[in-house]
Amino acid sequence: MDEDIKRKITELIARQLNVVQADIKPACKFQEDLEADSIDLAELILAIEDEFTIDINDGVAERLRAPEATVSDVFIIVESKGKLETPLVSEEIQRTIKDIISDVCGSDTDTLDPTTDLHENIAEDELDLMELFTTIEKKFEFQFDDDTHKRLMAKGATLADVFNAVKRKLA
Repeated sequence: MDEDIKRKITELIARQLNVVQADIKPACKFQEDLEADSIDLAELILAIEDEFTIDINDGVAERLRAPEATVSDVFIIVESKGKLETPLVSEEIQRTIKDIISDVCGSDTDTLDPTTDLHENIAEDELDLMELFTTIEKKFEFQFDDDTHKRLMAKGATLADVFNAVKRKLA
């Protein structure tokens, strides 16, 4: 994970939520541990979007409940916009996954980017997602574990989540 992104997000969290940086732990929860309300979280998301010149879609915004998840998702969005050097997975693997999505779900590969929401923009239903993941597993000759399946099936999961899951399995 890019340390510069982590540092900037920690600074934004401290400033927006009016907390001491030392109190911001990776797994702490914004609302429960840092006492942020929905307005605080909306302002934090806007500040992050401004700082990194990115757009955070509603599905991703709903998942931003802790600093660790926020850093991870912002890293993915920034990387997908070509602002970092470290690719999620190789262009060849991304193309293969996009082709599988096109074959299974009928999505146009040209409209797919890492921030594309699996539920809203790719699959018509959970059966499509299950078929998609099974096809990816067969193509790359591995099997996702139950936790990965749950993460990918969750509302707000994006194509970047699929790329990252494949990257972890191939590592």
